[in-house]
Amino acid sequence: AVHRSQAVPLREVRTGTDISWEAMWDLRNLPAGLGARLCIDFEGSQANFGDSGVPIYVAGVSDLDRWAVRRSEHETLKLTCKQGCASGVSEVFLAEECPLVPPSLFEPGLVSASECYSKFGECSSNNFSMRPPRISGAVESRRSRLSGQPPSWEAVMDTRHLSVGKDYRLCTDLDGREGPLLVADSGLVVRVTALEVASPPPGSSGSFVPAAQGPFSAKLTRAKNQVLHLRCAEGCIVGSRVFLVSQSSSCRGASAMAAVAAGSSALIPDGPVAGGGALGGFGASAWRTSLDASFLTTGSTYRLCADLDGLGSLFTPGDTGIQVAIVAN
Repeated sequence: AVHRSQAVPLREVRTGTDISWEAMWDLRNLPAGLGARLCIDFEGSQANFGDSGVPIYVAGVSDLDRWAVRRSEHETLKLTCKQGCASGVSEVFLAEECPLVPPSLFEPGLVSASECYSKFGECSSNNFSMRPPRISGAVESRRSRLSGQPPSWEAVMDTRHLSVGKDYRLCTDLDGREGPLLVADSGLVVRVTALEVASPPPGSSGSFVPAAQGPFSAKLTRAKNQVLHLRCAEGCIVGSRVFLVSQSSSCRGASAMAAVAAGSSALIPDGPVAGGGALGGFGASAWRTSLDASFLTTGSTYRLCADLDGLGSLFTPGDTGIQVAIVAN
């Protein structure tokens, strides 16, 4: 069957001196997982449509429970897919870039920075080899099958080969390896992070509220100098900085820059030994930070963002997956 959306006009969008164009469609008649082409009629007569050369993927997966994962052999990623996903059939994986090709031309494996390829196992010093033809060099994790039912699904992923502080695309194949649908980019980005909420160490001082719902949830009082205790097994340094943004905002872009300007906070080694300078941050896994929550909204929940190298250029700010609720003073 040939699928086609309605024709809609382009709208000019001006941001300062920059000009861009946008279009808004009702795509409910197109099946999830469909690979389509963007057709355009420059004259506007709706009689001379041609291929713009831009591929479009109609994604089935539309949201994530957390926008960050940890490095582990069994990391659970919870997601929303209202249509197109099938338990035990649909597959997802994380990659620097998602291929937009039929599954018959793409076989994901594990590719490290050393160009190690291992179709089913782990990359090690014993199986370094150049990847076979047509293997995507962008793939960083093996496929994981979805389980659940609409609209809530989850995938258990092996994320040990991913790099902390880096963003990866969530790639999807809604009908699995044997189906005709594309392996393509869902449009969602997942950050790999090592930060978790921690209970305060013995002898620590300062105002804090321990985690309410495991290592990914915390509460802070609407006041200044609110101490948040964290665990970070790798990637954190004395120059690492964290800040809060609203749930509807991103850890990158204009809203993130505004949050940083309002006040990002540095990580400090936590506990009597680390605080005394014995470690100086090197090898520390316990950290704390002091946040100004006085201007935040009571009853609202914010996302904790982190930039592992602070003012450095190696990393960019990204989501930690930690939700911080603001309570009354």
